[in-house]
Amino acid sequence: MGIFDRISQKERNDIVAALEAMAQGNTSYPIPKGGSASFAKITDALHTLQNSLHTAKQRNADYQGQIEAINKSQGVIEFNLDGTVITANPNFLAAIGYSLSEIKGLHHRTFVDEAYASSLEYRAFWDKLNRGEYDAGEYKRIAKGGREIWIQASYNPIRDSDGKPYKVVKYAADITQEKLRSADFQGQIEAIGKSQGVIEFNLDGTVITANPNFLAAIGYSASEIKGLHHRTFVDSAYAASPEYRAFWDKLNRGEYDAGEYKRIAKGGREIWIQASYNPIRDLNGKPYKVVKYATDITQQKLQNSDYQSQIQAIDKSQGIIEFNLDGTVIGANANFLAAIGYSATEIKGLHHRTFVDPAYAASAEYRAFWDKLNRGEYDAGEYKRIAKGGREIWIQASYNPIRDLNGKPYKVVKYASDITPQKRYQMTVESVMQETKSVMLALAGATSPVPWKDNTKASSPNCATPCSSRSTICAPSCRTSCRPAN
Repeated sequence: MGIFDRISQKERNDIVAALEAMAQGNTSYPIPKGGSASFAKITDALHTLQNSLHTAKQRNADYQGQIEAINKSQGVIEFNLDGTVITANPNFLAAIGYSLSEIKGLHHRTFVDEAYASSLEYRAFWDKLNRGEYDAGEYKRIAKGGREIWIQASYNPIRDSDGKPYKVVKYAADITQEKLRSADFQGQIEAIGKSQGVIEFNLDGTVITANPNFLAAIGYSASEIKGLHHRTFVDSAYAASPEYRAFWDKLNRGEYDAGEYKRIAKGGREIWIQASYNPIRDLNGKPYKVVKYATDITQQKLQNSDYQSQIQAIDKSQGIIEFNLDGTVIGANANFLAAIGYSATEIKGLHHRTFVDPAYAASAEYRAFWDKLNRGEYDAGEYKRIAKGGREIWIQASYNPIRDLNGKPYKVVKYASDITPQKRYQMTVESVMQETKSVMLALAGATSPVPWKDNTKASSPNCATPCSSRSTICAPSCRTSCRPAN
């Protein structure tokens, strides 16, 4: 007698009802308890089956939920093992620009360029999938109309109950825009690398790598500096200072630093660089290295030092005043202030016309003078100027328009020497000479010349020679013997 023969009809009916409920997916159907020992044994087996079905149902629900979530956020396309399309979701179709009816049954090679589709690499790709091995990465694909797109994807072989692959499901995200941005960033970085020196450091200050431009500036090879500390390139006093430790503490906090830096190249050679130290952060926003972009400005620095020395020398020997293009004073050095008798605060913001006489300041000539400077044309010469209290001074000066980086004048610098004493002496000499000339002209007018008639044979006992026909005025000692002209 079987176990079912040892239970009542009611118990049989309860068991059948429970089995039918489970068959319909109801894994929470109440299984009866109690009854005969045979019935209890059967219900225990039903409980075990129900629990297994319930677990499987929950697992399937979880899988289904995950698949639905993936379908909402990613493109999904399914292929037969021969590479033909089975189906695709709306996200994938939107990325490639096709409808499902257009691609169903098409081969995967439709979405790759022709050269790759006919390559050994492409055949190996599908052989790999047919063996049940997945493939993942970034892929260039061809959308409708020949448009190029990039996707981050995984090709996942799906196995049947016997463990044999029977289709491939591809999950994909369109990364075309990210790829373009990445290419743009990479292009910019490569461009920087061509024009600037680049060196990378760990946060402890040790060198990771450097590009050829940087290596050329410091005179080392990459193998010589890899692993060396940044302090190798600074002078020993600075390397041991609190300032240097604070510099690296700042970078470790993720704060950048930029400016002009003196550095020590191979052999102790001093160089100057215009540089920025840029902490690079990981995906969690934490700094993990420092990239330095640098330009060797040693020659410019030496040249600027030379210019500065020359300007300082001029500043010691000459008066200097700076004007905006509208003629207002920016500032002046001590020599110029001494010449005009003003203090720096008194003249700042005053117009240049303050230092010229009112008639000239109101003239067309004065306006033309400033128009010329505004065009970027310099002016030089001797100028009469009005110092404090109306005192007249003379300067030997040049007005020099200074241009910005675009070549446009933005201010005027005037270099001047006070020549007032020399000018007064010159004017005094000129005055004396004028007065002398006037006296001589007056004397000449008092003893008017006497015209004479040519008489080459005439002579006078008071003249050493006869009167000359080449003379228009008789010498005083000869006048008595020279006949006046009729």
